[in-house]
Amino acid sequence: MRMRNLIYVALFAQLPVAAMAQAKADTIPTDTLKEQTLGEVTVTSKRKLVKNDIDKLTYDVVHDEDSKSNSVLEMLKKVPLVTVDGQDNIMVNGSTSFKIYKNGHPDPTFSGSNAKDVFRGLPASSIKKIEVITDPGAKYDAEGTTAILNIVMNDDASLVGVAGWTSATVDNNGYVSPNFGITAQKGKWTVSNELGYGYQPERMNYSDDISETYFPKIGQRRHVEDEQHTHINVLYDSPSASYEIDSLNLLSMSASMVYYTLGATHELYNYTTTDDAGNLLSRYRRERTFPKYNYLSGSGRVDFQHKTHLDGEVLTLSYMISAMRNHQRENDFLTFPDEEHRPNLGYDCFSSRNNEDFLENTFQIDYVRPLWKGHKIETGAKYINRSNKSRAEQNYFGEGNVPDSTSSDFNHLTQVAAFYLQYIYSGKHWSARAGLRYEYSYLRAKFKDGSQPDFHTNLNDWCPSASVMYRIDDENSLKLEYYTGINRPGISYLNPMRFETGTDIYIGNPDLSSNRGHHIGLAYTHMSQKLSFQIMPYYNFTGDQIGEVNSAVDDKVLQTYGNVISGRRFAVNYYAQWQITKTTNLYVQGETWHRYLRNKSLRMKLDGWGGSYYGFLSQDLPKKFRVTASAGGAYGRWPADVYSLSGKYFFYRLTLQKKFLNDKLVAQIGWSNPFIHRNASMSRVIQGDYTGFNNSHSRAQSVSLTISWNFGKLKAQVKKADTTIQNDDVVGGVKK
Repeated sequence: MRMRNLIYVALFAQLPVAAMAQAKADTIPTDTLKEQTLGEVTVTSKRKLVKNDIDKLTYDVVHDEDSKSNSVLEMLKKVPLVTVDGQDNIMVNGSTSFKIYKNGHPDPTFSGSNAKDVFRGLPASSIKKIEVITDPGAKYDAEGTTAILNIVMNDDASLVGVAGWTSATVDNNGYVSPNFGITAQKGKWTVSNELGYGYQPERMNYSDDISETYFPKIGQRRHVEDEQHTHINVLYDSPSASYEIDSLNLLSMSASMVYYTLGATHELYNYTTTDDAGNLLSRYRRERTFPKYNYLSGSGRVDFQHKTHLDGEVLTLSYMISAMRNHQRENDFLTFPDEEHRPNLGYDCFSSRNNEDFLENTFQIDYVRPLWKGHKIETGAKYINRSNKSRAEQNYFGEGNVPDSTSSDFNHLTQVAAFYLQYIYSGKHWSARAGLRYEYSYLRAKFKDGSQPDFHTNLNDWCPSASVMYRIDDENSLKLEYYTGINRPGISYLNPMRFETGTDIYIGNPDLSSNRGHHIGLAYTHMSQKLSFQIMPYYNFTGDQIGEVNSAVDDKVLQTYGNVISGRRFAVNYYAQWQITKTTNLYVQGETWHRYLRNKSLRMKLDGWGGSYYGFLSQDLPKKFRVTASAGGAYGRWPADVYSLSGKYFFYRLTLQKKFLNDKLVAQIGWSNPFIHRNASMSRVIQGDYTGFNNSHSRAQSVSLTISWNFGKLKAQVKKADTTIQNDDVVGGVKK
């Protein structure tokens, strides 16, 4: 009851603020107009695609010519502060600790490891702009992120009519991705839907690895060679609608669904163990299949937005329900070439089942109030009720000393009450933002099978944030930013079930707690008609961070988690966009960083330098042709964790584009890595109970064809509330 009363009091506390007297906005007298007749004047200029504000950096996708034929994944490579590596993994500010939003709120379509697959198949023509928020203020959830990547769909509600688009991409590896979107308006109703599908065949997802692990305490070395292949299906659907009650009130509704499945998955491992003298101790073969791997998530959201006659005053009430289902089945079969070197495992096959189910209800109220010219406040409250259920089991089969089967039935409940207040000032030269966010969290874990004692905990977090920007002139600005963030553990990190294979043991830690991180950054930005660039050094530091705790149990690697890591990261992020001529454009971006990690309990530390880069050169040709050359990669050796170092990679791509039918039909041919047969990556474990390396190779070359067509007239898009629900959560699980 105490928790419920606290929530009710906090929510009702917002109502007096929302009910403040509505004053009419100050009117600014217009300049006197003089009628004047001019001769014919031709003005030629390049639209600035990048805009830098106090709270975000915005890339104008809709006015980039490449958006008519490229996918969203290709467009992300052009967005400042965003990096897409050779395996299409996305980083913001050089970090994977960020969240992807759609229209200002988390969307299951863009969550989890399937995000890059959705972006690969989603046409950029359906995107209006991409926002990069590197210093989330008090308005955003404090947990689990250092940045936000907000994908803003086309939402110009001032137009009317019907419009649509369709596109399809195929390549020589068998990849197929058709997509379709349509929008219609009748009266005060506007409806829209986007539907897409992506199929990645086994040939596209084939990889092979070579790894080696040395256990010095027992003097043994394990060598593993494996190959993996699978085909992937991704289906997404995003219907939405809005009803304009009157000029001041708007009701908007939307839903989203993504279905992700692996089919015909097959992994083959060959294990060999030797002693220090190189004598063969054991060898066997492991065949791994996934007869079932299904991921389904969806959400529905309703927003009511009320504007007043005071320009900029907005009250928004929001509700969102989200659900996720991830069910996996795995079968592993072991074969032994000879009995003399058969390892003493006690089994010759095992199977596992892991079902995760997630349900979340969120209520939110937000209020924006201009105070006087250049000043405004933002305040709001949120309540989240989140339920996670994990049911897992593992069974062993064979003759002899067969290990006991293991199982877990684990429920995890989280309740969060958050309140924020933020002040924003915007002047001619100076802009500033200061905010404070409070979050109360109640976490409870219940083990229905009695394998662990139930537990609960209460967390209280105060998260300040502040930033200030100085506009030197119309082209140059300086910005200083600071914010704090929180990481809460997800259910996959918390689940204490012991999962064991012939080489590894995995155990979650139900005693994990949240940790706090800090960010300080300084950015210099120059934006002119022909040249725009930004240089931003920043510093991140954290203590009690959730990290892996790896150890050796004889010849097996035991992995669990703990609040054991303190870390520091100093980096310099940069980008530049240069219009060399009217038809030639050059773009480069990258980052150089130094990362330091320390495990306090093990008294271990690791640090290293590294960096990433990406660039492209585009040239417009006669007859509406365009040719583009792009390349990117990484350099250096930097710590992936306190035990190991990661290394470099490289990729490049050539494209030729042609427009037809008044630019409504666009065709593009792309050639990726024509002289690189396979992508290669390496990581090396250099300290701890064991050492070793892993070399991974995957298919690099592809030739693709993309055809896109815009039909009808783009006259309507679904209206969106200015503010809506944004849940940003945890590490170690999807929204858990």
